[in-house]
Amino acid sequence: MSNAHHEELIPGKVPEEQFELLLAGTSIRSEVLIAALRDHLVHGLRATDAWEKPCAFAAEQAAPALSRCRTGG
Repeated sequence: MSNAHHEELIPGKVPEEQFELLLAGTSIRSEVLIAALRDHLVHGLRATDAWEKPCAFAAEQAAPALSRCRTGG
């Protein structure tokens, strides 16, 4: 049996510095994924909410352009 010490990553309890160190040890480069992980682990958002947040932001930003397309303006 291993004596390795394992600590849990508790959402909302991971310090920013520790998050950056953890991230540095991965091949994750997607800004959207990094933002979602940060929102979940550092800021404590539910995982689902953290993942959906960029989608909601993109939809909000696209709404005026879509409206102009629909009205021909």
